[in-house]
Amino acid sequence: MMRAQSILMSLLMLLGLCCGAVLLAHAQPPAPSAAGGVPALLAEIDALEAEIAELGEMAQVPQTGQTESSCSLGCRDDGELRKGVPLPSPRFTDNGDGTVTDELTGLLWLQNAYCQDTVCSDSDCVTGADLSWADALKFANYLQHGYCDLSDGSVAGQWRLPNVKELLSLVNYRFADPAVSNAMGDNLCQSVVHGGVDDCSFVGDNQAAMFHGDYWSSTPRQGQGAPPTSPETNYRWCVDFIYGETNPLCLVTDPVSGAAQVNNVWAVRDPQ
Repeated sequence: MMRAQSILMSLLMLLGLCCGAVLLAHAQPPAPSAAGGVPALLAEIDALEAEIAELGEMAQVPQTGQTESSCSLGCRDDGELRKGVPLPSPRFTDNGDGTVTDELTGLLWLQNAYCQDTVCSDSDCVTGADLSWADALKFANYLQHGYCDLSDGSVAGQWRLPNVKELLSLVNYRFADPAVSNAMGDNLCQSVVHGGVDDCSFVGDNQAAMFHGDYWSSTPRQGQGAPPTSPETNYRWCVDFIYGETNPLCLVTDPVSGAAQVNNVWAVRDPQ
């Protein structure tokens, strides 16, 4: 961020010099310039604009949210340094249509983080919230306006199962049980069930189960080896929101019985 600001200031200064040079060129007879004159300034502006564009394409790592140091002052742990892009306040915006916008990423999340509706595509139906991985994919893909208290006008195919990094983007490591903040980002997300305080942007058909247990991601676990092998068929990445932990051992099916394993599902859609 500081690098981008520095480049922008340099660009503004060069623009000022360029404009001044143009005005002088019209006011005085042309004279040779050892520094290259206006063409050189324009070339430098082009170079700075290219660098700004490159910075804009870089993924910026956000802060973890942790503000408390676990050691004496000067140990330079995360709670002391707080490196990364500052988390916005408000963090979450209730859109009043069954969706919540994460102001950090712009992603739209289903407000009902533990929806137990039955969603259908033609005659194929699945019922949330504890679902196999295959049914979790279906649930998210079939989700649309009218299900899970949605009044957003969405259609099937706009919602999806989030990848593991999208799930982790919700985590604020300053808090636990759940490791998700309230709307302003200054306290943990407390439902009436969890803390007696209704200070949470998200709801759940079963609030006692919301944020508890693993949530499926759409990300398969990669097989070990070099060069990289194909993704493993029976493991997926999950996220537990009690402490914001990732779990690479979420089984699709039990290796002994073959029974499908179930976890929670939380759908997301891209910014509108």
